[in-house]
Formats: sequence, C-alpha cells, structure tokens
Amino acid sequence: MTDASGKVVLDVGAGTGNLAPLLPADAEYMAIDIDAARIRSLERKCPGARCMVGSALDTGLEDDAADWSVCNGLAHHLEDEDVPRLIAELARVTRERLVFVEPLWPGKHLINGVLWRYDRGSHPRPESTLLSALRAHFEIDSVERFWPSQEVMLCVARPIKQHDAPTATAGASDDAPAGQSRSVAA
Repeated sequence: MTDASGKVVLDVGAGTGNLAPLLPADAEYMAIDIDAARIRSLERKCPGARCMVGSALDTGLEDDAADWSVCNGLAHHLEDEDVPRLIAELARVTRERLVFVEPLWPGKHLINGVLWRYDRGSHPRPESTLLSALRAHFEIDSVERFWPSQEVMLCVARPIKQHDAPTATAGASDDAPAGQSRSVAA
C-alpha cells in the first residue's frame, strides 16, 4: 500500500478500519460501512479519518471521490443481484485503482467448506463469477490467490470510465494455480 502515498483511499465495508494502519501517513483515509457501531469504533481508532455510515451499493460520494478504493471481504455478504451494483458503485467513485479482496467459493476444498459454516457472509462465489462482474467496469491488472485461512482472491484493477474504450483482456485466465499471480497487459 506504499503506492498510496498522497492518495485519497476509500475503504468500502471498512468495519473497524484494519486497512488504516497499512496506509502511508500522507494518504487520506475515507471509510464507509453499514454498521454504525463499527464506524464509531473506527472514528476512535483513526481520529483523522473521514468516516461514513452508509451502503456500499450507494455511497453518496461524488464521482471519482477516491484515487483508490479497497473492498475487502464484502461481496460474500451481498445477494447475487447486489454484486453488480457494488462493482458499478466502486467504478463510479474510484479514479485510479481498485484493490478487491474476496474469499472464494470452497469448490473441492474441504477446509474452505468447513470455514464457510462459521463465516457470517453466506454468498461465497467462484473467482470466475467475481472477475466477470469486475470486468464489466474495470480493466484487470493482476489477480492473485492465496490461503491465509481459506482461499482468497486479490484483484487489482483500473476503472473503465465512460470516455475510455474497453480493451481486450486476451490471454487472461481465471484458472491460474493457487498462489500464482497473473498480470493482464493494459
């Protein structure tokens, strides 16, 4: 996150603000979460942050309000019909870069399946579904999968704005082996 120096960074679904300490001191931290108690806790933890209680589906922010947006572990809490709305809102408020982190559908992985029984989010999705939703509004720069306790996808992307022409992502595969990164040429 050191590249965020001097940037406005929006934490969508911020919870208690675990992202804030990872940002450079000169980054402006904005946070939105639907849970007012979590936002109050975040305000105590990060007194200089701009904190908002609100929905990730309709943030109320201006277009391009943030240089970067980070959405960590939020999509699996949403119904299927709300994921495209989330992605569209992220594209609308993000000027330069999105960092999208999301646990993946367990598939054949037994441990993943067991862990999902204890997660409050009840809508895990496969990587291909998430990437398809993201590609509707973002150019994918890189995708990585890792296993902190269950399989997680980390995607870095740039918003496609109205004046930008979509470019092909030929050669991008949704099936890179776990733990490997793939980059998509811009």
